[in-house]
Amino acid sequence: MSKCLTPEFRCSFFDLFEPKVGLSDEGKEGKLGFRLDMLFPKTIKMSDLRDMEKLYNDTVPQEWKAGGVPYRTFKECFINGDKKKQDSRKGCWILRAQSGADYAPRLLLENKAVAKKGEIYGGAYARAILSAFPWTYSRNGVVVKRGVSFNLLTVQRTRPPLADGSDRFGRFVSAEEQDELLDAAPLAIEEGEDLLA
Repeated sequence: MSKCLTPEFRCSFFDLFEPKVGLSDEGKEGKLGFRLDMLFPKTIKMSDLRDMEKLYNDTVPQEWKAGGVPYRTFKECFINGDKKKQDSRKGCWILRAQSGADYAPRLLLENKAVAKKGEIYGGAYARAILSAFPWTYSRNGVVVKRGVSFNLLTVQRTRPPLADGSDRFGRFVSAEEQDELLDAAPLAIEEGEDLLA
């Protein structure tokens, strides 16, 4: 099986620890599986993506190249993060990878120990080993789209999380901060107390 190792990226929306049903490109309910959005900075050079591009191009069936039927190119796989609402996606190219429900990706930490739920998170830096597969989408018997998608084989976190959680997407609230809020509030309401007063 042909495969490649990606450059470092940041993890965004994902279903890595258990398979979930996603949406297809057409907005319909998709298949059960594992998914990851990889965020590459727009400053990345195409030369850094050469192995990924080669894997992609090598996976395109020969008849597509000779048959004159248009297909999605490697560059067209990337989504412009500047067009997304989330600030974390601005200044990034987004590439999605997936694997079927029966093919969970290996999830590793920097030292190759198996990652537990929560140890890979939105904003974590990682790299991945990918394979690729061709697909064709038809509507009423007519080919509408063709392209290649990436399979997730392994995701490895490349940096330990920052102690203050500032590398996470969104506002990270530590357990200590949450405990302060719990300790500051009484557990029960006195009997007869007017809740709306």
